[in-house]
Amino acid sequence: MWCDSKVCAIEHIGQRERVYSHKWQAGDRVMYDNRATVHRGRRFDHSEHREMRRVETVDDS
Repeated sequence: MWCDSKVCAIEHIGQRERVYSHKWQAGDRVMYDNRATVHRGRRFDHSEHREMRRVETVDDS
Protein backbone atom coordinates (compact mmCIF):
# COMPACT_ATOMS: atom_id res chain seq x y z
CA MET A 1 0.00 0.00 0.00
CA TRP A 2 1.34 3.44 -0.96
CA CYS A 3 1.42 6.12 1.70
CA ASP A 4 2.73 9.68 1.58
CA SER A 5 5.56 9.72 4.12
CA LYS A 6 4.34 12.91 5.85
CA VAL A 7 0.84 11.54 6.24
CA CYS A 8 2.16 8.20 7.52
CA ALA A 9 4.42 9.96 10.03
CA ILE A 10 1.58 12.12 11.37
CA GLU A 11 -0.72 9.11 11.67
CA HIS A 12 2.03 7.15 13.43
CA ILE A 13 2.93 9.80 16.02
CA GLY A 14 -0.71 10.66 16.61
CA GLN A 15 -1.58 7.21 17.90
CA ARG A 16 -2.91 7.40 21.45
CA GLU A 17 -0.18 5.15 22.90
CA ARG A 18 2.47 7.56 21.56
CA VAL A 19 0.92 10.77 22.95
CA TYR A 20 1.89 12.20 26.33
CA SER A 21 -0.75 14.34 27.97
CA HIS A 22 -0.06 16.19 31.20
CA LYS A 23 -2.69 16.98 33.83
CA TRP A 24 -1.25 20.17 35.31
CA GLN A 25 -1.00 20.77 39.04
CA ALA A 26 0.45 23.77 40.86
CA GLY A 27 4.25 23.70 40.77
CA ASP A 28 4.53 21.33 37.80
CA ARG A 29 7.25 21.81 35.21
CA VAL A 30 7.69 20.00 31.93
CA MET A 31 10.91 19.89 29.94
CA TYR A 32 11.26 18.55 26.42
CA ASP A 33 13.68 18.62 23.51
CA ASN A 34 12.03 20.84 20.93
CA ARG A 35 14.13 19.27 18.14
CA ALA A 36 12.66 15.82 18.73
CA THR A 37 9.17 16.55 19.98
CA VAL A 38 5.93 17.30 18.18
CA HIS A 39 3.83 19.45 20.45
CA ARG A 40 0.78 21.65 20.43
CA GLY A 41 -1.08 23.93 22.75
CA ARG A 42 -4.42 23.26 24.31
CA ARG A 43 -7.22 25.63 25.19
CA PHE A 44 -6.80 27.40 28.50
CA ASP A 45 -8.53 29.99 30.64
CA HIS A 46 -7.04 33.35 29.61
CA SER A 47 -7.96 34.83 32.99
CA GLU A 48 -5.54 32.47 34.77
CA HIS A 49 -1.85 33.29 35.23
CA ARG A 50 0.57 31.41 32.96
CA GLU A 51 4.33 31.56 33.10
CA MET A 52 6.61 30.24 30.39
CA ARG A 53 10.38 30.29 30.31
CA ARG A 54 12.77 29.31 27.58
CA VAL A 55 16.18 27.74 28.10
CA GLU A 56 18.70 27.18 25.32
CA THR A 57 21.83 25.08 25.50
CA VAL A 58 24.82 25.11 23.16
CA ASP A 59 27.00 22.13 22.38
CA ASP A 60 30.41 23.32 21.18
CA SER A 61 31.83 19.83 20.70
